[in-house]
Amino acid sequence: MSTIRAIKAREILDSQGLPTIQIFLWIDDGRSVVVSVPNEFAYENEKAVALKDNDDQEYNGKGVKNSV
Repeated sequence: MSTIRAIKAREILDSQGLPTIQIFLWIDDGRSVVVSVPNEFAYENEKAVALKDNDDQEYNGKGVKNSV
């Protein structure tokens, strides 16, 4: 079984220009993974919870830096 060696997250803009989270994951066997989560993601009838910064000075309150 692999073990996570390190995780790093950052705020990026998705294809619609909205802030979202990108994750970098390093595993002890040398592999690495990069993923990003789209905004308003829904799976079947379940909608993901979106943690927004609510800071009107940045991205009209839709930033995700507090989530990172």
